[in-house]
Amino acid sequence: MRRIEHSFQQFIDAIHTADDEAGFERVAARVAQNLGFRWFAYLCLNGDTSTLISSYPKSWTRRYFNLSYQHLDPVVRRARAEHDLFSWGGGASAPAGNREQRKFFEEATTFGIKSGITVPIRGGFGRTAAFTLATDEATALSERFVAESKDVLQLVGIYFHTHVTARSSPGPGSIWEMPAASSTRARSRSVSPKRCVAGCCPESFTSSCSPRAEAR
Repeated sequence: MRRIEHSFQQFIDAIHTADDEAGFERVAARVAQNLGFRWFAYLCLNGDTSTLISSYPKSWTRRYFNLSYQHLDPVVRRARAEHDLFSWGGGASAPAGNREQRKFFEEATTFGIKSGITVPIRGGFGRTAAFTLATDEATALSERFVAESKDVLQLVGIYFHTHVTARSSPGPGSIWEMPAASSTRARSRSVSPKRCVAGCCPESFTSSCSPRAEAR
């Protein structure tokens, strides 16, 4: 338990220094590793707009959005419907889903993603976010670990979401004060500042947004 609390305190200290996508990714990847996980993923959904910050293999995240898996992913669907942290994969309790969803899980395992824990996060106006810590271990996470770390993991997810959305808010010192080149890139992807704030989608993070979702 002391290791978990120490990792959480390090995370709290570090999250205050993050001011762009790369910074948030480094902080979350470090706490994931310190807690015994291999990857993290933060996915925010607002209608057809999807924002992802993660340490998953890039080949997987490209495929994920190219095939619009955010609409199929059983973990995301469960995060939309539930409020409490839950574990999945590796024999953990999770809805079996239909054939396409089971195929999705099988495909994820080919990229090494086999089990994990997800924190559902509710936003206003129908927004949903999910913060996931994942591992390449095929066995389910122990009930003891989940019970001992549940509160800390919930806080990690909520802190991450809060700081990402706070840094997306216009104002002095925010990530909205960006170079002109970055602003041009964001406009070329048809992402407006108001839409980003509403969709948990910081303008300087648009490289992680789903092109397919934005195009619809």
